[in-house]
Amino acid sequence: MSMYFVDEPMFEDDVFRQRYRMSRRLFLKIVEDITASFPWFRFSANAAGIRGFLAIQKCTCALRKLAYGNLAGNYDEGLSFSTRTTREFLDNFYIAIKHLYGEEYLRSPTSHDVARLYEEHEARHHFPGMIGSIDWSNNDINVLKQSPLFIPQVNGKSPKYEFNVNGYRYNRVYYLGDGSYPPWSCFVKAYA
Repeated sequence: MSMYFVDEPMFEDDVFRQRYRMSRRLFLKIVEDITASFPWFRFSANAAGIRGFLAIQKCTCALRKLAYGNLAGNYDEGLSFSTRTTREFLDNFYIAIKHLYGEEYLRSPTSHDVARLYEEHEARHHFPGMIGSIDWSNNDINVLKQSPLFIPQVNGKSPKYEFNVNGYRYNRVYYLGDGSYPPWSCFVKAYA
């Protein structure tokens, strides 16, 4: 708590953003929304009177696991969470996020969304037509072939979004990835 969540934390906002992959304000909003809607995240004591973990601790564990992909057992020393507890936090966090934000943020992008993503990615990364960047985790070919993100693209049924690069017109969105992805048109390999 003293590192990030008190009035004068040990680490400033830039360190928080680097470690949590989001702003402190957004993180606290997510914790607030989850706590208001899901009693499981509220602070309580068990039947023996042993105090449980705070919602901030539960969400921190889940988000750090998602951000870094560490094994569940990596949290047993520094954060005092067992492997079983870490999995429980993550499972409940998934359920809460899907329930609270799924309809708005876990849906296929609209034409307006894609146009906005094009603008933002071109301005920030100088990649026209890029819809996003894919991390190399979970890129096993079996996972990709079952992914609702890629099935429409692989089957040629994704919406057509046009963009131009060096005078050439392209009509399919793509994700920036690394060399471990298959040679599908929806992946563009980054330059070394």
